[in-house]
Amino acid sequence: MDHQVIERGKMMMRSVLQTRGIFDLEDLLELKDHALVRQLGTLVGVWIGPGSLYRGMGSGAVDITAVENIFDKLQISKESLGWSSIEINGPAETNIPGTLEKIGAIIQSVEGNAIRSFHTTREDQSFYMKLVIEGVGDDGKQKIKTDLERLGLRVAMV
Repeated sequence: MDHQVIERGKMMMRSVLQTRGIFDLEDLLELKDHALVRQLGTLVGVWIGPGSLYRGMGSGAVDITAVENIFDKLQISKESLGWSSIEINGPAETNIPGTLEKIGAIIQSVEGNAIRSFHTTREDQSFYMKLVIEGVGDDGKQKIKTDLERLGLRVAMV
């Protein structure tokens, strides 16, 4: 039951963050100062990591509007951060030497900079990658998405 509550809270948080150019709270916490942790901690009493906030949101104890207000107060928005997030899923046949280099070159071609990344290979040799990038406008994001899809990758971007 607790797992379902946490997952519900994660999905609620994801919907809040996507409008701000981010998929995951962990990316924001890693890249921003600790004022955010202090502010979010006031919503859950004791901050023991993102799970405590997800649990509070998923159970209804933490109002999503209160979270949005904290992000607004700390000026965490797509415009102020200048960040975008990309989720990439690649089938096994694309998980070959040089793919990561091609992804980097595509981002660099629009003068983007990856400031955070996560990558994992699944048992079937397909892969998942999440990047937080900066310095890319709407046209650049569209070019990144199109170019990555041409490589046979499935892409979600905010």
